[in-house]
This record gives sequence, C-alpha cells and structure tokens, in this order.
Amino acid sequence: GGVPMELAQALRWLPGAQLHGDPRQPIRRVFSDTRGLRDGDLFVALKGDRYDANQFLAQASAAGAAAALTSDPHDEYYNLACCNARLGKQEQAVDFLTRARETGVDNYPFVVADADLALLKGFKPFDDFMAAFKTSHEAARRAQGEALYIQVPALNEIRVRLPQGFDKSRRYPLVIGLHEYGGNARDFAPLYDSISYKDDFIFAAIDAPYAVPAADENAGGRWWWLYDAPDDGWMRSRTTTVQLVLAARQRLLADYPIDEKNIYLLGYRQGGTAAMLVCSTEWKNFAGFIAVGSHHLGDEPKLDAGFACLLCHGRADEKLKFEYCKEAREIWTRGGAIVTVEELTKWQEIDADATSAIAAWLHDCISDRSGE
Repeated sequence: GGVPMELAQALRWLPGAQLHGDPRQPIRRVFSDTRGLRDGDLFVALKGDRYDANQFLAQASAAGAAAALTSDPHDEYYNLACCNARLGKQEQAVDFLTRARETGVDNYPFVVADADLALLKGFKPFDDFMAAFKTSHEAARRAQGEALYIQVPALNEIRVRLPQGFDKSRRYPLVIGLHEYGGNARDFAPLYDSISYKDDFIFAAIDAPYAVPAADENAGGRWWWLYDAPDDGWMRSRTTTVQLVLAARQRLLADYPIDEKNIYLLGYRQGGTAAMLVCSTEWKNFAGFIAVGSHHLGDEPKLDAGFACLLCHGRADEKLKFEYCKEAREIWTRGGAIVTVEELTKWQEIDADATSAIAAWLHDCISDRSGE
C-alpha cells in the first residue's frame, strides 16, 4: 500500500539532512528503528541527548534499507509524520506526530494547516489527536491571558562601522542595514567587510524592535513587526518600524559627517521588506534601497527622478518565490524608480555573488550622486 516517492522528495522534508543513497530511489516506508526495516525502506537516523541512531547505519544497511537520512533538526519527528502521511502510512504518521508533540511541537495553527497532514483527516486516531491538541492549545491561550500592546520610548541598538582612515572633516555616504527575521544588528554588521571594498561609506546596522517569539528558540533574534497581533498591533508595529529607521537616520546624521544625498537602506529577507515599507512613504529621506530575497510591503510609491533600487533574488528561492521579486520590480518601476534586478544562484544566504552585486551597485549610485 501507499504511494511511492523518491528520496529527493523526502530530503526536502528534512532540512539539513545528509542523504546516503540514490536520490532517485523510490521508497514506500520510512523507519527510524532498524528492527522494523525491510528491503527498500528509508532509514532516518534520529539523534537526541541520550541516543544517536547514526551508529546503526551499518545495521540498517544489513537489514535491507535502500538509503538513509542522517539529520538533527529539532522537528525530526514532525517531518517523519509528514513523510509517512504522504506515503499513506497513517498509523506510523500519527505515532511520529505524537512523539513530536511530546518533544515540544506545540504550534497548533501550523499543524492544523499543514497540507501533508491533511491526508490523515478522517483517520480516527489522527482526528482524536488533533481534537486533544486543539483543546490543550485553547487552554494554554486562555491561561496566558489576552495580549495588548502599548507604545513607549525604548532603546534600540545600532552597530556602526566606519571606513579605514575615517576623516571627520569629510562627508561620507551612509548605508543603514536591516537584518533578517531572527537576526540582530551585532551579527549583521560584519556584512560591511564584504560590500565596502569599492567605496568608503559608513554602515549602521539597526536592531529590529521586537524579540522573536520564545517558541523559535532564537536567543537574541529580532523582527521588524508583529504578526497576528491583537487590535491594531499589526499596523502599529509597522509604523514603529518606519519611525525607528527614521530616528536612526536622524541620530546618525547628528553624530557623524554624512552626505545626505547618499543615504541607502540595505535589507535582507524581512529587513528588505522593511526597507521597501519605509521607502514607500519616506523615500525623500533616502537615495535608494537594496532588498535581498524580499517582497514588497507598503504603499505604492510615487517618486522623484533618480531614486534607485537593487533587488537581489534567487531564481530558485524556495522560501520566497522569484515572482515576488518581479512584482516588486513592477511596483517600483511604476512608481518612477530606477530598478536593477540581480538574479542569485544561491538563495539561502548573502553570498559572494550578492555582495559583489551590492558593492558594484553602491559604487555606481554613490559616484553618480557625488558627481564623480
């Protein structure tokens, strides 16, 4: 029974996994215990605080496993549940889902909307599991109370990088960096080393105003606005982002010798979206922006001549499809911007191709605006 799938498909469901075998190999069953393996099965080597199934790879091969995946993501059990659901192995899927729940998977809205698990609907053990999951989720929400958001003055960190041989008597271009979801200013500031080899400019990375949810287990991670916030928190948090970037610009102008004609925003992922959000209404304060792997959010801009945009995006981006880049290009071109698109080979990070494109684009813009 069940519908076979290729190993390459299973590998996509287990991010960070290492494949041992032919990715074209069709499989029908997924196991994490060598004692249940049969010829042609996929063995997934789980790893925990007190066990490491990677030591059983030889036994898995001897038992007839067609291939093995070795990985250590925090949601291994959940991904195994999805694999088994797709294979039509309903009992195994619910078993792994139960283990995932026991080991910390508690995002009920995500689980209930997962298309892979939708295949299990109507299977009584799954329906019972989801009913109990919903009850505990709703109880936890009630126990936590309702959330309200108030706006008060707060201190936000900015990490400033100055060019070598910094001269206070000279005015420098300014690039304000907006990190990705889960990032922070301290980790984003080193990007300066990879993009400043063509020009001298000041780079200032801002900490986003909100800490990432505790469930994300990302200590020190920040984000630019709140999702699913009560009352009007969603829109207010976006307004706070705009106010923060403008306040950072003002403080940097007060403290450093900056050429006001040459101020740019550079954002990665959610930070790039934040850059577009800010510039859609506050474009007069900036010469342009760079957005890497991002999508447009905000008003339709109406710009004066000369405003420039660089959109860097991976054609094969699996998190944010390339269509979002094309949509942003159309919006900003329609608004009057000079838009450059750089297609990236790698979409998972800001790699050497991306930093080279950023450095070259900044060089051209700075030169044009400086009259050089």
